[in-house]
Amino acid sequence: MPRLLSRLLWLLVLLALAAALYWWWQSRTATSPSSSQTPSPSSLMQEAPESAGTLPAELFAPSSSTLAQEPAPEVLHPIDELPAAAEDATEDTVLPNGQAFEEQVFGLVGMDLFQHWFLSERLIDRFVATVDNLARAHASPRMWPIPRTPGALETLVIDGRTYVAPSNATRYDGFIQLIEKLPVKSTVDLYKRNYPKFQQSYQSLGYPNAYFNDRLVAVIDHLIATPDVAEPVGVYQVEIKGPLADSHPITHFAYASPQLEQGSAGRKILWRMSPAQRQAVIAKLKVIRQAVAAG
Repeated sequence: MPRLLSRLLWLLVLLALAAALYWWWQSRTATSPSSSQTPSPSSLMQEAPESAGTLPAELFAPSSSTLAQEPAPEVLHPIDELPAAAEDATEDTVLPNGQAFEEQVFGLVGMDLFQHWFLSERLIDRFVATVDNLARAHASPRMWPIPRTPGALETLVIDGRTYVAPSNATRYDGFIQLIEKLPVKSTVDLYKRNYPKFQQSYQSLGYPNAYFNDRLVAVIDHLIATPDVAEPVGVYQVEIKGPLADSHPITHFAYASPQLEQGSAGRKILWRMSPAQRQAVIAKLKVIRQAVAAG
């Protein structure tokens, strides 16, 4: 008798579990869409792979969705686009990733300058991202259209304080020679012929309603207005904390003056040059501005 009672109790427990499972299955199928139903747009968006975009994610404007809803501002400096050269016209529409533009730059500056000074991958995207960021706090070197200045910042110590050494200016000699060799008219004509590509790149950066040439002129004006600084320029070394800080410490130099340290990325670069180099860059920028700005 005890064995029969035990078996009956186990049978009741199994029946209760089966009933609970059946009730759970019925309630789940009543609220879930069948496999034959068309998935909703939201579910498709969640399952779709994330778009890589034209540029790295950190370079996209943080409020691009808000910018898309804003009306386009008035264009201040419209570009009169030049027709593409006959020999470039067909290739310009076929070659991917702006390859035709790189070939045009190669033809403008020659093999030696192009190989030494220009990063041939996504040159337009690099130029647009760098121009946009030069008037901001940080311009990522990963997106510069030209290589970083060789060597490390050269400093000297006077009475226990660190300053940018006068010899540091030699690191920028090659760049100064490059901009002095660039023919302004041919360079601006190249820019105008390819302007739709620059505009498209700027919109993909997160500014769907903005006009890139207006941004270019505004950034040039910002750099032209860079104030002179007393020489030598004081700096101090900052260690960046990170997961490998103990074994691979990362350091960089910051300006000792809070006013200089709060300056834009473009002005910080100019302040590391010698006064003569800085004036040479500003003089070239004034000529370029006159060529790309209306009025």
